[in-house]
Order: sequence, then C-alpha cells, then structure tokens
Amino acid sequence: MLRSLAISLCSIALVGCGTSELDARRELSTQYSLEFQKGESILRAPNVRGSTLALSSDDTFKQECLEASGRIVTLNGTWQTDGEWVTFDKFLDCVGAWPPTATPGRAHLHYRLRPATIIVEPDLGVAYVAGQ
Repeated sequence: MLRSLAISLCSIALVGCGTSELDARRELSTQYSLEFQKGESILRAPNVRGSTLALSSDDTFKQECLEASGRIVTLNGTWQTDGEWVTFDKFLDCVGAWPPTATPGRAHLHYRLRPATIIVEPDLGVAYVAGQ
C-alpha cells in the first residue's frame, strides 16, 4: 500500500520520480518570456525591456535580453533538471533581480509545471513563463 501511494505521488508531482523526470524535461523544453508579477519598477536594471529563454530537448538553451536601446544580448549554454530544480551552466540576470556580477554565472533555479515556469526571484515575482 505504501509503495502504491509513493507511485501515485510521483505521478502527480511529475518531477523527481524516475521516468517522470523525463516528462518534466519534455514539458520544460519550450519557449519562455520573462514576466514581472510585481511590476518592473522594483528592478535594478530599468534599461531592459524584456527577455526570452528557449530550452531545447538536447540540453542546450538560448537566452536573450532586450535592452531599451534595442540591443539584444544573447547567451547560449546547457541546462539540466534535478528534482524541482533546473540548473544552467551560465545565466544572465537580465533584470537586476540578483546582486550585480561581472560575468554570467551558473544558476540553480526552482521550476514548476503547468504552465512551465522557471522562477528567477520569488520575492520580486520574476519568472520565465512558457507560452507568453
């Protein structure tokens, strides 16, 4: 009975449970747009108009930051999942949600499914949301 309960819980969560990890990766492999749930005025990078993120099923990603001047900063790298986390080998903080750094750093971000969402900074309400 406990085993069937554990299997049921894994099926519901769709993350971190054997073959369900593959399902999560498939759902995460899509196009995202940056969303500001608490408003752009609280961000430390007011010169950024937006950002997109594309995760591919071959473990690569492309991130673009659109600056107010029209310039687009592009970063390519690799990603992987681990339970409820997605890890990027490098990542741009396009909106200034984190303390400033000189170079793109590794990122270990929480995600959720339906809709696929990668949370950049939960306190500021900054996330990449699929299909936006």
